[in-house]
Amino acid sequence: MEITRIWTVAAFAMATMISTGATTIANAEEVDFSGKTITIVVGFGAGGGYDAYGRLAADHLGKHLEGNPTVIVENMPGGAGQRSAVYMATAAPKDGTSITVIPASIAFDAIRGGMASEIEPLAFRPIGRLTSIIEAQLTWHDSPTKTFADAQERETLVAGDGARGNASTVLSVMNARFGAKFNPVLGYKGTADMALAMERGEVEGIVHPLQTLDATHPDWVSENKVNFLWQQATARHPDYPEIPAIVEFADDAEGKALLSLLASQGEIGRSLSAPPGTPPETVEAFRAAFEAMIVDPDFIADARTRNLPLDPATGEEVEALIAATIESPAEVTAELNRILEAVKE
Repeated sequence: MEITRIWTVAAFAMATMISTGATTIANAEEVDFSGKTITIVVGFGAGGGYDAYGRLAADHLGKHLEGNPTVIVENMPGGAGQRSAVYMATAAPKDGTSITVIPASIAFDAIRGGMASEIEPLAFRPIGRLTSIIEAQLTWHDSPTKTFADAQERETLVAGDGARGNASTVLSVMNARFGAKFNPVLGYKGTADMALAMERGEVEGIVHPLQTLDATHPDWVSENKVNFLWQQATARHPDYPEIPAIVEFADDAEGKALLSLLASQGEIGRSLSAPPGTPPETVEAFRAAFEAMIVDPDFIADARTRNLPLDPATGEEVEALIAATIESPAEVTAELNRILEAVKE
């Protein structure tokens, strides 16, 4: 499965970002990171998609910041990204030496209730999005569950990272609202651990970002080792036209709205953010550096080498995406929460 949009999107980003960046860059020069080390906190385990994009950014962001600081990655898995989000909101330094790859579900978790009280999604200060993400429900090649219709007929063991994780939430909705028979096995620390579990036969399926399959498991696609049940999107992506969009399984407007809400997490994707309380001039410095990095030929070439697609957005655009999810229609969020409360019981 070849990914092509990385290069056209980067070219588009060059035209749009540079045209709006002059004022921000001027203000950003006031913040000097000389002699400092910046840590990118990743709330998921090493080897997964969050980690891959965090390390890509770590290798390039520093040269676009005043003072050329060292940038490193620290993995802080737990709670489907909530452990790291709580750390960023409460204990992380606010001086620019700690930023994060925010969980794509940060706004979604806020509307479904039960988010740690320390986390206020709108208080985070997004720096920019490296890529949007389309999660796909996969099963291993020898699983009898090869389509969603199969999942409606038989119990299918699938891996998840926690009761509040994307996989568990989506599967709960597909079971309760659309008649599937998924049996989530929770407790895995991240995508890499879940992938190993599927390869070992502990589970039949996992959720995995389509964009990072070529980077992390190129043989899965080239050797037909996995089945694709759906892509968590509102429409089939042109790079993956053979995989059904999850909204296709809805047979009424209410069901489609519910599945569209689940798909909204992908728009936040893999985005960098400063913690709440970071001074505005520091946020501007990071946004300017991000906009310079995302169009840097060395960065784009490195992304190509790592098979990591880019679909960038500005920090302001990520802020708007978070706000839009939080403002989702009340009747849709109510149905979601009814389903999830019933699962708890």
